[in-house]
Amino acid sequence: MYPIIRSKVVHMGHARDQHSSLGTRMTYRTTMPSSHSVHPGPGRTRGVVITVLSVLLLGAGAGAWYFFGGGADDSEPVALGGAGRDGDFEFVVSGVKCGTPTVGSGAAAIRAQGVYCIVGIQVANRGAAPRRFDGSAQKVLDSSGTEYTSDTGAERQANPVTWYEAVVPGEAVKGQLVFDVPAGTKPTEIEMHETLLSAGVQMRLA
Repeated sequence: MYPIIRSKVVHMGHARDQHSSLGTRMTYRTTMPSSHSVHPGPGRTRGVVITVLSVLLLGAGAGAWYFFGGGADDSEPVALGGAGRDGDFEFVVSGVKCGTPTVGSGAAAIRAQGVYCIVGIQVANRGAAPRRFDGSAQKVLDSSGTEYTSDTGAERQANPVTWYEAVVPGEAVKGQLVFDVPAGTKPTEIEMHETLLSAGVQMRLA
């Protein structure tokens, strides 16, 4: 801020008092704003960078864990019709049907890029609080180990609205998971998850 003292005309840091009856020449020193910027210390900067990098690495690691081999353990898959559990959810697979080209009807119908495999499941909440089932966290595997994630858009067409409501403790809901796979693909197992990052449980489809 420049100091304001009466009315003056400033010439290169000096001013003449225009209202002095004695003609006194009054000179004022103007205070120029500092040109120095405030920079955080090197220690603080390193701390911020390390924190940001840690968050990014954790997120990347979690995504890689799920999509590139993380998931259910190596225990024997649950037999078709048996109950498998991951977290608070208990799952039962009733069967699978492959070869369907579309899901839904009329203008809302969705066409597969390959063909749809539809898996019938039951989800029971064995925990103490209501939980929503996330269809996008599920995947099927064929005999070669290739994984296919669910088509959530087709899943919405295949299930009633109640499928997306929270499952209360002690209750179970039945629905269908839909997977878009290349024609001729025969899924042999499904990997069911409570959440996207939970361990999961492998269950046979045949």
